[in-house]
Amino acid sequence: MFFMKKRNLLLILSSILMGVLAEWLFVDHVFGLSVLLYVSLYYCLFYWQMKGRLFRNRKIGFLLMLSILSLSLGYFLYWNITFYLLNLLVLPAFIIVHSVIITRRKTIDWNNPAFIGFMFSFTGKWIAFTFGRIGKFKKVFQRRMNSGSYQTFKRVLIGLLISVPLVGFIGILLVSADNHFAELMARLPLKFFNLQIGDEIFRTIFVLMVSLILYSFIRMLRRNEKDYPRSMDIQRPSWETTIIVTVLISLNALYALFTFVQFQYFFSDTLLAGYTYADYARRGFFELIVVTLINWSIVVAVIKSSDKGEGVMSRVTNILLTLLIGMSGIMLYSAAMRLGLYEEAYGFTMSRVLAHSFMALIGVILAFTLLKIWYVRLSLSRFYIITVMIIYSGLNLVDLNGLIVEKNIDRYEQTGKIDLYYFEQMSYAGTLGLIDLYKQDPSLPGLKELLVREQEGAVDQKESWQSTNLVKKEAEKKLEKLELR
Repeated sequence: MFFMKKRNLLLILSSILMGVLAEWLFVDHVFGLSVLLYVSLYYCLFYWQMKGRLFRNRKIGFLLMLSILSLSLGYFLYWNITFYLLNLLVLPAFIIVHSVIITRRKTIDWNNPAFIGFMFSFTGKWIAFTFGRIGKFKKVFQRRMNSGSYQTFKRVLIGLLISVPLVGFIGILLVSADNHFAELMARLPLKFFNLQIGDEIFRTIFVLMVSLILYSFIRMLRRNEKDYPRSMDIQRPSWETTIIVTVLISLNALYALFTFVQFQYFFSDTLLAGYTYADYARRGFFELIVVTLINWSIVVAVIKSSDKGEGVMSRVTNILLTLLIGMSGIMLYSAAMRLGLYEEAYGFTMSRVLAHSFMALIGVILAFTLLKIWYVRLSLSRFYIITVMIIYSGLNLVDLNGLIVEKNIDRYEQTGKIDLYYFEQMSYAGTLGLIDLYKQDPSLPGLKELLVREQEGAVDQKESWQSTNLVKKEAEKKLEKLELR
């Protein structure tokens, strides 16, 4: 009993410390090195509190840990606003799932739909436990005071909460209205009377919220969960093989005709009359991706729901599914070709590079689905989840902005066309690209003006070490050394 009380007291103190560190690292700072540091500190607390526990699900846990490390490093290594915002949701989700999945007493079927329900159930209990702690603190505080004193304190607290914004707003008006009053206020202690009281209250609330969330989360993880459902029985529709074969033959016939038309573009330089390469590239890219995804969905549905047996019809179904995967691969290649032509005509952007990454993901998924057609023991859901995690984590470790800059500079060297203002929108990687262009061609129209603006912005934008980002530091150093002629 004493050990448990001591352990909980240490957890409370550690959680408060983590809350203070969160305020110090994140409030008023852009995310950078601070994310990697805080994630590392969280796992120090996590493994200390779970000391002596046997961890389960180690393989998926190890993969999740690598993904978490990749996402955290991404904030430190590169500057990509897409992943910066997306990882605000993905990174905490990965940390929560990883912490839950390795601390359960039983091995979890994490690729089973039941796991989603389990995570929702765990989150609901976590929220309930958090509010329960708030209620408990309230009761303890209420017991320490008599009824009249407690009610008086409660009313005073409510009055203070109402008066803080009111006094702050009226104070601003009075300071603006009278210079003598403004001077009087200026002589008082700056930190207390410079209208930052609201800011201090916000920081205190932030610390308390982070502390409470972490404390309740670790307490929930320490509990023995015995209600995890190992499987979920889902009634899958069963389709007659004859119906499936008829549908697959119809689809393959249509796609065979489309494929025949596509091959004239793959292996010749001819285009339909009236079409430029840019027009051809613009038409049908999205539609081809959608059709490919529909085909993949059909294949998965047939694999999951058909009663193929082991006879001739089973082989026919497998062959038709294989043909459908092959046709989908050709359509995917056609979409990639169109996107490549569009990039040659209009340049490289983040959305187009991410589209290439998405097509690569679809290609890998199609290849594994093809294996599943002939080797039924393979698990599609496990492979899909692992593939998405690996590719997404890998993208966080690649300097996509730097790659886009490099590709656009190569295109400029070949065609003389470049969008300088898109470079400016790409933040620090774009700045490095502008510097390289200036060294290569200082007379490029508008380039010098952009770099002057970047240098002025770099002087005004000095940030703390918590926001350290390697690409940003490199850009600032090169801007400082750059001499504009």
